[in-house]
Order: sequence, then structure tokens, then C-alpha cells
Amino acid sequence: MIEPAEKTYGVLLPIPDAAEVLGVAPRTLREWIQQGLIESHKLFGGVRRVSEDEILRIIEESRIRAGGETRPQVNLAGTARGRGSR
Repeated sequence: MIEPAEKTYGVLLPIPDAAEVLGVAPRTLREWIQQGLIESHKLFGGVRRVSEDEILRIIEESRIRAGGETRPQVNLAGTARGRGSR
């Protein structure tokens, strides 16, 4: 039996919703996914989703780099994934 995506990956958000949470355009988020900077999950029909855990990871990393500011400044070039580790 195939497990529902939520049981496997947690909450999955559509690209536009994930982009809004991160404060970037959906196109930017898609580019980051294509570059391998953000992990996404491809569902049936080719639809991509980003896990809530992945979004929280990006926000937390950006807060650490920004010195704990409440509004994260998302710049993936400085994240572990942005430096090529995967």
C-alpha cells in the first residue's frame, strides 16, 4: 500500500504557498529547486511540493546568518545546500 505523502514527508506546500512563506517569487523558488538548493517532492502528475520541514530549515538557517532577526533574509548562497553539499 502506498503511504500518503503527508505521512512520508510531513506537510507539503504548493510552490506558490512555499514561496510566499519564504518571501520570494514562485519563479525564484522553482529556480532554487532546479539548482538543487531546496529539496522538493514530485507527486503524481508532475506537481512539485516543498515540505514544511524544508521551509523551516531555510528560515532557521537564514535567521542564524542574520543574527536572529525575526524576518529572515533568504539567501541560499550561504546555506549548506547553496555551497554544494546535498
